[in-house]
Amino acid sequence: MKLTTKAALALILGAGLVASGGAWPALAQAQPAAGTPQGRTQAERDALAALKRAGYQVSELRTTKAGVIARAAKDGRELSLLVDFTGKVMALPDGR
Repeated sequence: MKLTTKAALALILGAGLVASGGAWPALAQAQPAAGTPQGRTQAERDALAALKRAGYQVSELRTTKAGVIARAAKDGRELSLLVDFTGKVMALPDGR
């Protein structure tokens, strides 16, 4: 028996629907977008708030073992910053 791609997809999705008791398991749960506050870690939310209070416009955040690294601009100058887990903000060398 040869299945088309559409038929195979319908079988897979149908099996997931039956196994989950009638609810779409992965599709029913809305996932927050990565850029939304709900998609950020608590450390990222805290770092973002601290940087905004200091007057920075933040364009990028990522969590590392040392803290949260941010790419931010202030007074027309773009910087890479590290916000450690105590809340201290430090400029990083421009190489990121």
